Amino acid sequence: MKASRDSSAILIATRKKRLVSRWSRFLQRIAAIHVLRQSALIEAEVFQRRPRFLFLDLAMMPPQSIEASVRAMRRASPGTAVVALASKVNRYDVIAVLRGGAHGYCLTNIRPNLLGKAVARIQAGEIWVGRRIINHLVDELRRLADAPEPRMPQLAKLTPRQREIATLIGNGASNREIASQLRISEKTVKTHVTGILLRLDLPNRVHVALIAGAALRLKP
Repeated sequence: MKASRDSSAILIATRKKRLVSRWSRFLQRIAAIHVLRQSALIEAEVFQRRPRFLFLDLAMMPPQSIEASVRAMRRASPGTAVVALASKVNRYDVIAVLRGGAHGYCLTNIRPNLLGKAVARIQAGEIWVGRRIINHLVDELRRLADAPEPRMPQLAKLTPRQREIATLIGNGASNREIASQLRISEKTVKTHVTGILLRLDLPNRVHVALIAGAALRLKP
């Protein structure tokens, strides 16, 4: 039977019944839950349903193909927010999913109140990662700062307003904080962020933060 398209639904891809039970208790308050236990069907299911969220258990993915798999999900349904789930932090997986265009990386034992906060942040156009994961992103920032030449010129492609917003993102500002500082609406900020991603050919705002942050660090 062909899955129906439901842009308000949440798709959880995992083989772990306990995880489904734990997460569904909270997520079902937000939208209808669909569970997928076969990794080979995830991309097709995402394409057919176009869910609001895909919570993807990385245990279903071969480690060497995580980035490509996440990118494939994003291509299948650009409007779907992909959130990676992991039982423990793996620095290589963190970078891989964010490079692939994921909107978040959560540990499977995340507390319900933090899960709600993560969903709200992602719906506001931001990226969610736990505090323990920030250090891995800082390491990536340092790597970019050590080899800036291929990326730094990209900022010149942006309009003055886009560069201003990219700089604020590089400083760690949220959409709400940017809107307040620039006296514009959060919707306008999200529109500018989308434009930045398109101009720089980047999958998500984490990459904007890394590139703009590295540029700031390189300023004399």
